[in-house]
Amino acid sequence: MNDVLFTADSKTLISAGMDNLIKLWSVPNFELVGEIAGHENSVNMLSLSPIGDLLVTGSTDKTVRIWDFPSGNQRELLEIKASGAHLSPNGKWLAATADARFTMFDFETLEIVWELKTKKREIFALKFSPIQNTLTVAGMKSPEVRFLDPDTGESQRDIYAHDPCVMSFDYTPDEVYFASTGYDGTLKIWDAKKGTLIHTYSLDAKGLMAVSTAPDNDTVAVTLDNQLLLFSIKEAALKKKIELKPKGVYQTDFSPDGRWLALASADKRVRVWDLKVLGLA
Repeated sequence: MNDVLFTADSKTLISAGMDNLIKLWSVPNFELVGEIAGHENSVNMLSLSPIGDLLVTGSTDKTVRIWDFPSGNQRELLEIKASGAHLSPNGKWLAATADARFTMFDFETLEIVWELKTKKREIFALKFSPIQNTLTVAGMKSPEVRFLDPDTGESQRDIYAHDPCVMSFDYTPDEVYFASTGYDGTLKIWDAKKGTLIHTYSLDAKGLMAVSTAPDNDTVAVTLDNQLLLFSIKEAALKKKIELKPKGVYQTDFSPDGRWLALASADKRVRVWDLKVLGLA
């Protein structure tokens, strides 16, 4: 599995996998209630419109597709050689990426607003900030996280985050904090407004480390090979360590109601934890 995403009402979990399918799971039973087919290769990224009626997906088949949700009727097909895409929280912009190129679309008209090429290839992480809608990107061959104006593509700020490269990042929902992981084996917590470093945690690991933040604006989930770590920003401490069977974990997502944590892993499974049972909700 490559990506997981809860709907805003926390009643459906969406998963994307290497079988080219998008699957819908009911919450809290987590039974399969729907499948969306159409991509011709692995589905890499999931993103929902603000009111949840449209689903945007990016795929290794080099297309970005827009679907009616939850019916799964394909509304638009963008053949732009992009493998990843993300929709801004305000529903105004759609950002797509392939290797070292960004393309920003007006989501209403699907016209290109701007394009930007970078010197570093393989843009690995792409996300809009939850309130200001700042386009935030990081690459597999760069130690920096870049913050771009979604209207113009101009750089607002760069931070030197991890050496030699950034692996993953996420904002707290209130956009007060910004969390990042790097190949250097660290989790870093930043002041999202100032771009200043607040905490650094040594994870004693290197490689792919997915990071996501919880609706409580405090809990941060980090995945390592065979481990899931849950940190508290305010306590500056590790709250919970969970052993995992799968070695490769690609993405995690907290449900907006703060009850569930889902994990997409390389063994083709989605795992879900009840945060109440873990004592974290």
